[in-house]
Amino acid sequence: MQTKDCIEKYKKDFEEEIKSLFWTSDGALKKKIYGKVKEEALNEIVNDVFVYDDDLLKSLNLSAAKISVYLETKYKAVDFRSFVAPLSRILLPVAISFMTFFLSAKSLKYFKIEEIFGVTLKTFFAFALSAIVIGMLFSIYYTKVNEKKLYAIYIRDRINFEIERLLIQVKKEV
Repeated sequence: MQTKDCIEKYKKDFEEEIKSLFWTSDGALKKKIYGKVKEEALNEIVNDVFVYDDDLLKSLNLSAAKISVYLETKYKAVDFRSFVAPLSRILLPVAISFMTFFLSAKSLKYFKIEEIFGVTLKTFFAFALSAIVIGMLFSIYYTKVNEKKLYAIYIRDRINFEIERLLIQVKKEV
């Protein structure tokens, strides 16, 4: 089998393994937003890391090395996500509840936003909505980058396993 065909087979196999291992069906909103993000991350990482060469072992070694470099450079800042994304996921329902509370006519009668916050109702809602949108964008971005890191680690380990398996196979043939 040609090296390129083997690499394409590995890419396809790794994609299927990742989908079966890491993708679960959460709620409908999470599946729509984060499912698409996970799919984009998987496509980007699979198309980005594999190196094609005439020798299969060399291709796999170069791919594993490329992933290791990406993990140390491109995906290094992902650790920040461990604070930001869960925080935004926790604050989103709180913010929606807060907005619902303010939108009810009865509560606005008793709660005077201008006196408490010093801004008009429209300005307050504009700030609140901006904060929610920014939080969601950060959450989506860091989820995508974290998924790339997760997939890269898995693919690197699987490539290393395939390299060892091929080396054992070559030794048996000799």
